[in-house]
Amino acid sequence: DPGGSAVRFDPLHLHEVLLNLLNNAVRYASRQPASIRIFPARDAAGRRELHVQDDGPGITPEVRDHLFEPFYTTSSKGTGLGLYLARELCLNNDAKLDYEYRFDPSALGPRKASGRFVITFALE
Repeated sequence: DPGGSAVRFDPLHLHEVLLNLLNNAVRYASRQPASIRIFPARDAAGRRELHVQDDGPGITPEVRDHLFEPFYTTSSKGTGLGLYLARELCLNNDAKLDYEYRFDPSALGPRKASGRFVITFALE
């Protein structure tokens, strides 16, 4: 980020949040080059953000409604705790974790709409 200052977030907590988001991305991405992207941004209020996105099918609105609830999962291999705990760790660090829909004209295949997870850090 050109602004260049650090964010306030426990490093171990951030590691766990990113590990969870990236594990999910690996599970659903196409595995093509650049199918998973992590990049910094700023929101309209100037808060630093970290975006984690993949070129997978995205999340339906029905799933989105329950995405961060404990024990909610769409996978037979999941516990339903990963995104819940990731959001809790963000909240404990005065940050926010959310999922936003986006349109990607460069996406492969017929699906041009997908989504990304966004960590919004507290203002310093």
